[in-house]
Amino acid sequence: MAPGVDIREAQQGKYSPLGYHCVAINSKCDDNTTAAVLRFLEALADKKLLDTCVWGREGIEYNTVNGERVINQEANQKTSYRLAYQFFRTYYYSESMEFRIADSRSAMTDEQKAVYDKAYPEGLKTVQDEFNLNPPVVPKDFVSLPDLAPKLTEANDKTHEIVYKAIMGEITMDQFDEEVKAFVNKYQGIKDTYNTEIKKFIK
Repeated sequence: MAPGVDIREAQQGKYSPLGYHCVAINSKCDDNTTAAVLRFLEALADKKLLDTCVWGREGIEYNTVNGERVINQEANQKTSYRLAYQFFRTYYYSESMEFRIADSRSAMTDEQKAVYDKAYPEGLKTVQDEFNLNPPVVPKDFVSLPDLAPKLTEANDKTHEIVYKAIMGEITMDQFDEEVKAFVNKYQGIKDTYNTEIKKFIK
């Protein structure tokens, strides 16, 4: 691992600056296209541009009143697509959360704002405290089963299919139980392989 790289960023997507997104440049791109893509990525990392993507333009999507940015809901909705360009810093980085809070408060009464302003920081602290109880890296983060990837995708699709049929009433609960039993028997090998592999990293 390169010096200075946080092991959590290397092993867990939730810690990565890109969240669970990924960025790649096709190997077939010529030098000019590659340079253009890199310039675009550099632009997305620019703090000023990110701020514009989040809040929009002053005087249009928002106005500054007594030092506080107030969202113009009608104008904001017309350019809400700009939020997609936050992916380079993840959708929930601090500046984005400030906008989301302001957006939520804009539709509240003064009484609702008072309750929200008290509850939000308390709730956020609770979430952060609980999150910090989790170790940064756990054994499962080191398990890699590339050969089973197609089978795992197939199994995930099958679970969706079974649950969907049950929810839509296409099968009875007895039939649901039978399908679940058949599913477990068919894909038990995935679980067994995973359990065997993870034991290598548990001490």
